[in-house]
Amino acid sequence: MKSRLVAVLIVMAMVFSLSACSLAHKDGAIKEDKDVLLGVYISQKNFESDLEGKEAFEDGIAFFWYQSDNVIYTEAGNGIYDISNKAMDNAFGLSGKLMLDASKIDKIYFGEIFKRPDGSIYTRPKTSLSYGMPIGSKINTNNSKIVDGQMSFYELDIEFVGKLSCKAINVYDKENKLIDTLTYEDVKGIDSIDFSKEFEYVIVESLETDYNGSVEIKRTIYNRADGEFVVLNSMDNGIVNHHTINFK
Repeated sequence: MKSRLVAVLIVMAMVFSLSACSLAHKDGAIKEDKDVLLGVYISQKNFESDLEGKEAFEDGIAFFWYQSDNVIYTEAGNGIYDISNKAMDNAFGLSGKLMLDASKIDKIYFGEIFKRPDGSIYTRPKTSLSYGMPIGSKINTNNSKIVDGQMSFYELDIEFVGKLSCKAINVYDKENKLIDTLTYEDVKGIDSIDFSKEFEYVIVESLETDYNGSVEIKRTIYNRADGEFVVLNSMDNGIVNHHTINFK
């Protein structure tokens, strides 16, 4: 009885296998997905199907993608920082970080950016966070894909913070004496700054406001040897802008 049951199961498996093969031949072979994974797209607007062309990005708060020739595209807020691109023999991709103002972001939707063999770009829905994120929480979104033996990938770390604004940029000498104080308006729109020869370090003071309106002062020290300092400001779309200014 047992051997007869085994024989029946084997026959059923063969019939299923042949049926599957017949369907494959009848409908044609399934084509391999040749669309290349380029990066990630973040929006506050829900989308349940692929977005094409301009529509794919017009509602985004940030998108971050790698195209070709080591060129990285970051748009819609310029908030992505610590960007690193990696190109190897059989792999290319990028990584970065993003801060979002939790007081302005209730829902965020993630999409992935792909390029078809004909060069057209589109965004495909991935996942969503449909609740307010606690200040201080962090998430990571990443993926990779192999097409014709070439792997592409992205990785983006996202941190949710309170509303940030720059209060002051205090400049000190070697004796820890305050020699200058700047505001955000003083450095807005510039990429480098030439302090006096006595300059040794700066302390950037930022105000962080939580959901309840409580304000905390955060201070970050940048030494001359660092070569740069960063000013943080929340923008209307929820992106926290990282404005990097080099020391001359």
